[in-house]
Order: sequence, then C-alpha cells, then structure tokens
Amino acid sequence: MSTTTTAPRALDDDAKKAAEALSIANGGATVQHNPKTGKLAVTRPPSTLTQALQVLKGRRRPMTAQEIYDTGIAKGLFASLKGATPVATLSAKLAMANKTGGPVVRPEPGRYQLRRTEA
Repeated sequence: MSTTTTAPRALDDDAKKAAEALSIANGGATVQHNPKTGKLAVTRPPSTLTQALQVLKGRRRPMTAQEIYDTGIAKGLFASLKGATPVATLSAKLAMANKTGGPVVRPEPGRYQLRRTEA
C-alpha cells in the first residue's frame, strides 16, 4: 500500500488578496500564511478593555471615558474603535467590567479606575 503526501502549497495571488481584505474588514486583525502547514492564522489586536486597562495602569485618580480615550489615542491605542461614538462604546465596556466584578471600578459617576487588589 502506497501513501501519497503533498507539500504545503504557497498562497496564490487571489488568496493573498483575500487574506488582506479579511485583515482590513476585521478591525486590524492580521492574517498570515504558515508555509509549513499551508494554513492561515489570524492575529487579533488587543481588546478595547485591555487597551483601556493599559491607559489606567499607574493612574492614581479616576478618569472619564473621554480622558481614557484621548490618552489612548495619543499612545496609539484604540485603532479598532471605529464608528460615530467610540467614547460611548468605551464607556459601555468599562461599565460592564465594573458590573461583573472585573478589573475596573467606578468610584464616582462617569469616572473609572483600576480595582485595587489586596496583597
């Protein structure tokens, strides 16, 4: 009995264009071809909440969603936040992280900071 194996094939031009279009459509996700396996791998950017936590890290005073967004944009974050109301989207994500016992607390209305952990 004989088995036939085939070497992974390289992506043709059409597949490369499709991968690039998929990357653009997915809010900055990158699509890369693994020549060893012949498969595509999708790498997503950090979530909006993860990026907000990067902004809040090291801050001693609570910040509004607008301040977090402005600071994040200055640092090159929040590229995936597109649409008419990115600050409202960020505020909703922060509010959900507060309600679910996540890493964010709201010490006063409209202001957020990292939850302090007891060591």
